[in-house]
Amino acid sequence: MEQDKQRPYGRQASIAARGFTLPEVIIALALFLILSATIVSFYLMSLRTWSEGSAEVAIQRKLAVAMQRIVQGERGALEERQHGLREAKQISIIDPQTIEFTSGVDDTTRRIYLDGNEIIYDSDASTPDSEVQAIYDPSRSEAASDTSQHRTNIQFAQRADGTIEVRLIGEKRVRDRWMNATLLTRVLPRNYTARGTGP
Repeated sequence: MEQDKQRPYGRQASIAARGFTLPEVIIALALFLILSATIVSFYLMSLRTWSEGSAEVAIQRKLAVAMQRIVQGERGALEERQHGLREAKQISIIDPQTIEFTSGVDDTTRRIYLDGNEIIYDSDASTPDSEVQAIYDPSRSEAASDTSQHRTNIQFAQRADGTIEVRLIGEKRVRDRWMNATLLTRVLPRNYTARGTGP
């Protein structure tokens, strides 16, 4: 006698006919929601970490460019040598955020100072209408950037051997946290002579 296809019988038959029960559906749905919430929260946390990290890297990059311009200086259109702290022959720290120096290239008095959130390079501090330029503007290249979302500080200090210590601090608000970066360098000017001493 040929048997028909095997059919479930007894308890298996009643379960197969019924489908899933309500508690089983609720448990499966709860597990799915927990898994989805875990994946989404991990993604959002990773996105926030990436956003904060990229903000720090951007600040660091801008500070590095500003530090190079402070140390190396700005080059005129027809000049081979730049006018930065490395080429200074006389240096005067006016206050912790302002430094004046006489360029060893052309004897002009130059100034670097903090103005709000910008670090300014004055190519000739002896004349009132000299060319000034921002060598660090934290909000530059950011569309519709709010300057209250940025903070900048610069500190100059001079050691007994004539070495100039320059510390740059940049901060940017990302959501509810301030991300920051600090750059510190020491420069011993090539042409430095202490005031009151001969060349």
